[in-house]
Amino acid sequence: MHWSLGKVAEDGAHFDIIVGQWGDDSNSANRRTVALEYRPGLGVMVIDATARKISRESMAGKALNRDEIIGTPLAQQAFEIFNAIWLQDKRIAEVKS
Repeated sequence: MHWSLGKVAEDGAHFDIIVGQWGDDSNSANRRTVALEYRPGLGVMVIDATARKISRESMAGKALNRDEIIGTPLAQQAFEIFNAIWLQDKRIAEVKS
């Protein structure tokens, strides 16, 4: 997750989610990056993960574009992960306020 202190209203907050297989028998080729953007007053939307810094790191084999996610079960999964973070993680209090 990424946001600038005191700038959520202007810049929003970004949630970079890596989904797929983890563990000893897995590698980055088994994982994909999904990016969500939160804008106060507008809500949460899927954005292109290819434009995010995480897409250039090696934790996931592929960063997905918005068009690859919208209307798929992966979109539902990404929003469920976002909701879990939103409801349970106290570290994002500034983003929520």
